[in-house]
Amino acid sequence: MSAPSGWTTVAATSNTGVATTILWRLATGGDPSSWTFTLSASQKAAGQIVAYSGVHPTYPIDVTATAATASGTAHAVPPVTTTEDNRLLLTVAAAAIDTTWTPAAGTFERIDVAALTGAPTVTVHLGEHAQAAEGLSTSQTPTAAAAATGATMTVALRPANSTIATKTLRYSYSGGADTTALTLTTANVIVDRTISLPGGVVVSGVSASVATWAYPNIHGDITYTINQTGAVSGPYLYDPYGQTLTSLPNTSPGDFDNGWLGQHQRPTEQQPELKTTIEMGARPYRPDLGRFLRLDPIVGGVTYSDYSYVVDPVNSFDLSGNCPICVPVVPVAAPAISAGAVALFGGIVVAGVAIGNFISSIDITAPWSGGIDLTEFIEKIDAMQQQLLKEKEKQNVFVPFTNRWAAVAAARKYANQGCHGLERLYRSECRRGGHVHVDVVKNSIIVKTMHYVFGKS
Repeated sequence: MSAPSGWTTVAATSNTGVATTILWRLATGGDPSSWTFTLSASQKAAGQIVAYSGVHPTYPIDVTATAATASGTAHAVPPVTTTEDNRLLLTVAAAAIDTTWTPAAGTFERIDVAALTGAPTVTVHLGEHAQAAEGLSTSQTPTAAAAATGATMTVALRPANSTIATKTLRYSYSGGADTTALTLTTANVIVDRTISLPGGVVVSGVSASVATWAYPNIHGDITYTINQTGAVSGPYLYDPYGQTLTSLPNTSPGDFDNGWLGQHQRPTEQQPELKTTIEMGARPYRPDLGRFLRLDPIVGGVTYSDYSYVVDPVNSFDLSGNCPICVPVVPVAAPAISAGAVALFGGIVVAGVAIGNFISSIDITAPWSGGIDLTEFIEKIDAMQQQLLKEKEKQNVFVPFTNRWAAVAAARKYANQGCHGLERLYRSECRRGGHVHVDVVKNSIIVKTMHYVFGKS
C-alpha cells in the first residue's frame, strides 16, 4: 500500500486473506477533507482516520506489537511493554470477512467498519484503553460476529508531556561475552532476564509467568515471538543488511530489542531521537547505511572500507565488529531431539526450540509445544556438552615464541579477532609460567585453547 506524502507507517501485519497497516501524521490546518491510499492491486479494503489530541507531536509512538490469529471469532491482540507511565493503548483487529465486532472488556471502540459487500472482504476494529503504569499490558481480545482468520496489533501512544530521553536502564553481563543477561533500573532492580536456549530461541522476561520466546530464522533474525499465554506476534521481516520491513520485535523493556541477528543477541536501539542502530560487538552498526559507525579496529580489516560491513550479508557475519576475515558461515544442523516438520511462515523457516528441529504454525500454542520430551532434551544437551569437552582435549594448540613480549602481543591480537559466534578470551600467564592462553568459547564451552609458549611450562 502506498500512503500520501507525510504519512508514516507505524506497524503492519498480515494473515491468510487479510493484511493490516496503521499509519500516523501530524494534523495541520491545511489538511484536505479526505486522503487517498493506493493499493498494489485491485482489492477490497476497509479503513478510517481517527484523531487523537495530547499526543507527542514528534515521537507519538511508544511501542508496538503485531500478531496473526487463527480462524475463529476471538482475536487476541498482543501485549506490549510500555516504557513509561500513562500510555493510551490502541488495539487493532482485522478479519477476512464481512462482520461486526464486540470490543474487549474495558476498551472503548473507535472503529468498526467493513469493506464493500461481496467476497472476499475484510472488517477492521479499533479499540482503546489507558494504561497508567509502565510495564506489560494486558492482552485484549475483541470478538467478531463471524469466524475468520485475523491480523491484530497493539500500539501505545506517547503523551505530549513525555520526558522520552530521561529513562535509564542498566544492562548486566554474566561473563566475558557481550550478550546481556539482566536488565536493571538505576536502583538495580531486575526488570528482565535473558537466556539463550539450544536451537537459537532467546527467552526474556521477569519470571516464568511473564516472558517472551523469540524465534529466529536460519539467518538468526527474530521473525516471531510468543508470550507466556501462547500468543504469536509476527512475522518480523528484514532486508539483507538489517533494515526492518515490518515493525521490530518487542523482546525487552525500553528501546533495546533483539531483531535482526537477534539469535546472537545483537540488540537494536530504536529510540525516537536516533536512527535505528544495532550494537554489533565492538562497533555500532547502522542497517540503513549497511555500515559501522566507527573505524575498523583491525588494521587491514575485513572488506573495502574501514566502516564497511561484510560484502555478502546473507551468508557472512561480523558479529563482533572486529572480524579480520569474515568468511561465509554455513549453518550445520545438529541431531534432532524430537520428530517434527519444517514449517514455512510466509516463506520464512522459523527455528524451533529443539536443536535441529522445527516447529510448525499449528504446533505453536505454548512455548514448549510440539511434543518435546524434556527428559530426552536434557539428555541430548548433556551428550553434546560431553562431546564438546572431548573435542576440547583434541584442540590444544601450542605456538612457540622467542620471548614473552611477542607471545603476549600475538595472543592479545588473536583474542581481539573473535567472530562468527565464537568468543576468544585472553588469559594471562598461569602459575607454571612460560606461556599465556586464549580460550575459544562457543555457547559457554571452551572448544579450543591456544597456548602461546615463550619458555618452559
